[in-house]
Amino acid sequence: MKFLALRAKLLFILSCLAVTVAAEALEAQTKPAASGTTTTSTQNVNVVNTPTVNVGTMPAVSISGTPTVNVNSLPAVNVNSLPPVSLAGTPAVSINGTPTVSVSTLPAVSLAGTPNVNIAGSSAILPVQNVAGTLTNVGRLPSQQVILSLDFSCPSAWSASNINGSSSCFDMAGEAGKVLVITDVYWSGQGTAGTTCFATLGYYSTPFLWSAAQVGPDGHVTKNEHQTTGATTTVNPQLIASCTLHNGLLHGYLLPNQ
Repeated sequence: MKFLALRAKLLFILSCLAVTVAAEALEAQTKPAASGTTTTSTQNVNVVNTPTVNVGTMPAVSISGTPTVNVNSLPAVNVNSLPPVSLAGTPAVSINGTPTVSVSTLPAVSLAGTPNVNIAGSSAILPVQNVAGTLTNVGRLPSQQVILSLDFSCPSAWSASNINGSSSCFDMAGEAGKVLVITDVYWSGQGTAGTTCFATLGYYSTPFLWSAAQVGPDGHVTKNEHQTTGATTTVNPQLIASCTLHNGLLHGYLLPNQ
């Protein structure tokens, strides 16, 4: 009986020791880590919704080098109005090639005075001059100018004054493919004082110009006629008058008959 009682006490003691050891082991597993220790294991955090983060002031960001930015496609940028641009100095503009400039309508250009035209490669500045139109003798070459005097010794009744001071019979038959433009006519004659003398420049029944002047007390009459555009003819002109014709003079020039 004593042996059985002793055995029961021993089993009870062993059971208490086992319970104590198990409790200490469980306490060690559930006890939090001491202050100052670092957990090295990776923790997984699941966020169901994206939280909103409010930053009161933007922190300063310093970049020591130039970062590389890769943009797969350029974003569209809409600018409603261009901002004002102020340049302190004159910027340098370099153009590699010659740009193409298209002007749909030519602007009107008004010149108050006579402009100067500077031609590249020429040291002189050339003034721009008013160039004559097709029907005026202003600006014509000396070789184109014609001065005809009434000369009944010539078949055409006209002689031409040459540059060297001489004269020679003039005939439009020798000016093939050209037209004579007559800009000035001078004539003189003699008649009854106080009457009117009429002169006509033309070709038979086709007049180019009508002119009239009153005969003076001395019986002489003269008249000058100037035409801005001039009368044109491809044949020899004829000068006739109602009074006695003494002299006739024509100024003009020759042009290709186009």
